[in-house]
Amino acid sequence: MQIHFDPQLETQLKTLAMQTGKSEDFYVLQAVKNYLEDVEDIVKAKQVLSQNNRAWTQDEVERELGFDFSPKN
Repeated sequence: MQIHFDPQLETQLKTLAMQTGKSEDFYVLQAVKNYLEDVEDIVKAKQVLSQNNRAWTQDEVERELGFDFSPKN
């Protein structure tokens, strides 16, 4: 696989690799991995949201779990 970067991005990548002693491939692979994980999370979130399940407020969850710290009247 070949990836072509614009010159500024390529310079940034080379500089970072030289400064850290890690390869350019290392940073490209990390960036792609992180991006794919983020996109997978977004897809999963959209699937869950599209199911129209009941949603709870933070206050409801805290009360249910016994973390209701609000002052009692």
